[in-house]
Amino acid sequence: MLFLAYLFGDYDRALELARAIEPRIGAIDNQAAIVGIYLLFLPLTVATVLPGIPIGERSRLLREAQPSRKRLSRLAVISPRVYGPWRDLTEAEFFRVAGKPAKAERLFFRAISGADELGYLRDRALGRELLAAFYRRSERNVLARLHLRDAYELYRDWGAIAKTRMMEELDPWLLETGTPPKKEPDAIIPPTLSKVEGFAQFPEAIMQMRKEESPSGIAMLAIESVLRITGSDFGAIAFFKGHGKAIVFRAQTADSRIETFPAELKEIPERFAAYVTHTGKIIVMDNCAINGVGTKSAVLCAPIMHGNSCIGIIYATRGTVSGSFSIEHTQIVEMLSLQAAASYMNMLQRSIQEAQHELQNQVQQAESLAALGRRTAMVAHELNNPNHLIGLGTARIAAVLDALLAEQEDAGLTPDSRKRVAIEAALRDIKEASGRVDLLIRDIQSSSIGSANFIPVNLNNIILNCLPGLSDSPKRGETELRTDLMPSSPPILGDRGKLQQLLINLVENAFQSIMAPNKVVLISTHEEQDSLILEVYDEGEGIAAELLPKVTEPFFTTRKDRGGSGLGLAIVKEIIGQLRGTLCIESEFGKGTRVTIRFPVCQQG
Repeated sequence: MLFLAYLFGDYDRALELARAIEPRIGAIDNQAAIVGIYLLFLPLTVATVLPGIPIGERSRLLREAQPSRKRLSRLAVISPRVYGPWRDLTEAEFFRVAGKPAKAERLFFRAISGADELGYLRDRALGRELLAAFYRRSERNVLARLHLRDAYELYRDWGAIAKTRMMEELDPWLLETGTPPKKEPDAIIPPTLSKVEGFAQFPEAIMQMRKEESPSGIAMLAIESVLRITGSDFGAIAFFKGHGKAIVFRAQTADSRIETFPAELKEIPERFAAYVTHTGKIIVMDNCAINGVGTKSAVLCAPIMHGNSCIGIIYATRGTVSGSFSIEHTQIVEMLSLQAAASYMNMLQRSIQEAQHELQNQVQQAESLAALGRRTAMVAHELNNPNHLIGLGTARIAAVLDALLAEQEDAGLTPDSRKRVAIEAALRDIKEASGRVDLLIRDIQSSSIGSANFIPVNLNNIILNCLPGLSDSPKRGETELRTDLMPSSPPILGDRGKLQQLLINLVENAFQSIMAPNKVVLISTHEEQDSLILEVYDEGEGIAAELLPKVTEPFFTTRKDRGGSGLGLAIVKEIIGQLRGTLCIESEFGKGTRVTIRFPVCQQG
């Protein structure tokens, strides 16, 4: 309840609860959540009440908060990512009370940046609320409104409804776009920053950087804001990527417009870059000869800091007038750099999370493929025996048929030649199909994936050989199967059995996608440069755009109710990879699907 008492402004109750926890802090040392709340909110409460109590009692309160501050600092050294923002927030409040606003402001921004990186809504909201109070005390109400509105939205996202209602009652004008009450008519714009031309664009620049999701976009927004607000005629910004690489943009003012271009790190003079990178301090110089030659200019060079690390540089030059960059300019650039750092690190964290998610998907797909391999091997083993019996049975039927025909001839009877031809053709088809199954089983059992000895084959002939079986497929229904094959297809390196399997899976998959009668499945081939193109088009129900990337994943299917196993396209993708081809699936929901496979033409020498 300690942090609730603090959040709702009941500081006497907060101190009472903190003092009740203090004697037992050793016994609950292993309960990190309770200890963390105590270490954060006791110093914050003390810093809040300190200015309003008699001077004689201040020393006692400071001594009471000192152990928590020291322990929080030690934890921040051990785990800076977790405890660093808490330490910065508490120390910012004590610097505020001590009358050191510049240090307090810097620590507030660092605490907010760290909280944003972790993504804890409570800490993100609290840091902005305290920074808003800091700005309001110094009558910098534009900035106070900006940060208090952010705090309000974060508390709302956290689910702290009672807190947001209290904020609405206490500070309704800060949460609206209107002006403050008349009793503060001159406090809308800070007295010092109001002298800076273009400062009115500062809050908008901060908001745009928060929304930007690309590193280039963040860099461009930051450097353009620096030039616009400080009136600089040239600037450059760099975000370091490691290994001597950086994202760099330069900007210049031309005819009252700011033009921004990709650039190299050399745009920032090495002597300035080295200093701010190693010290973490801002340089402001007047009458400076850039790179030791040429016209003299005023220079401002600021580090982009993330915690104690310099992750980039902002550099700007302006005119030849002494004192071109004021203290207010320095403060604005520092705040812009802090926001740029927070936005950049948030973007990196999102990128890392997306990469982890993609890697997790790949691992899951690999596990599915491994499971598919095990299942396929088991199925191959179980199919081997019945397929062997089919081969033996076909041979016996052929032998019996020959014996019956011989007996009829011996008896002076004339056999029905049409029936004989039909039976013999059926037996040949059975024997050929059994042979293909046998080859497939041996391929699986020998684990020959990717290591087959491919030979030149004619794709058109393979398609024509498969047509009778596809036409008789029970999955066809009333669908019309058409072909549009090039007159003479060039040879490709492949395996007849694998290509037959690929075609059967594609066409039967197309059959399954068609729900209405009198629709068409079209198989076509044509040549493009050094590639032979196979296309299978269907007038089926199509695939939704969000599902299209998943259709080649093993066991993924949208047609389980119609017997879909989710293996057809996964097998197709695997075979195409073995044949060094490429696969492209285009589909529009409700209009049909086109599968395009590109095979390299066999270069015969």
